[in-house]
Amino acid sequence: MTVLVIALAMLAAALAALAIPLFGPAPAPLGHGLEDAAPVARWEGERARLVAAMRDNDLALAEGRLDGTVHQSTASRLAAEAERVLSRLRAARDQFQAPAPLAEIAPRAALSHLAVMGLVLVVAVLSAQAAGWQDINLVGSPHADGSIPLDGTAPPMATGEDMPDIGAMVAGLEARVAEGDATAEEIKMLLRSYDTLGRLADARPVLQGALARFPADPEFRLGWLRLVVSLPEPGDAARALPLAEGLIAEIPDLLEARWYRSLLLVGAARRDEALAELRGMAPLLPADSPAGRAVAGLIADLETLPAPPEGASP
Repeated sequence: MTVLVIALAMLAAALAALAIPLFGPAPAPLGHGLEDAAPVARWEGERARLVAAMRDNDLALAEGRLDGTVHQSTASRLAAEAERVLSRLRAARDQFQAPAPLAEIAPRAALSHLAVMGLVLVVAVLSAQAAGWQDINLVGSPHADGSIPLDGTAPPMATGEDMPDIGAMVAGLEARVAEGDATAEEIKMLLRSYDTLGRLADARPVLQGALARFPADPEFRLGWLRLVVSLPEPGDAARALPLAEGLIAEIPDLLEARWYRSLLLVGAARRDEALAELRGMAPLLPADSPAGRAVAGLIADLETLPAPPEGASP
């Protein structure tokens, strides 16, 4: 709707700009300004010279200073030259005639103005129509009439009140994962749903299966580290610590993996290694950020603990 209003406003402005000079009062003739009339003056002087020469030629014949043959040849030459001068004079004078009356030009100008106005109208309507094709219809659902069918394999996402049904979505994803043909993105969507719903314990078997299918995916490895740090079970640390170190070796700037490694080292009573990891992370984090404060707090806690005796086993 906004595009149509803008198009109509532009059309009205263009039509007004064309119509005002067409239907308004006729402007006063501008004349020739300060053009130089030297050509006319020059040809008029030339004509006066030739007329004087003809008069002198006739006077010389009357006084007997010329014979008839010379007089005739001179008169013919002067007449031919005068004809050329007269033609040039007429051409020069035509250049300085008054402009044609506006009444003679108005019909043609009116037709051209009307043609331009019609063209502007057609272009404006077509532009508004083309712009309307880009509008997004926010009324209703494009799936309601079946013009854009829903994927039959997708889990149900809405209830009868057109509100998202998280439970149905999670159930559909769980079914896909149980069948063993879920994609990595579908598994990650299910894990995010578990995290949102606070069902972290349910993520353990899903993550174990995802790690078996996609062992190189860093998101699954990070998810496993987060799980074993949050809800540890016997034997988790033995697998999680090498997994964290392998992830850090691949992505040294992945501070989340380094944080989980430091926590696993603390759990394994490897205080000095945990402090070294934390002190390497601290300069990379803003001091006033939650992560920066957490790292600084853990460093302070570890520094207050006595160092384990030399040769003591963890």
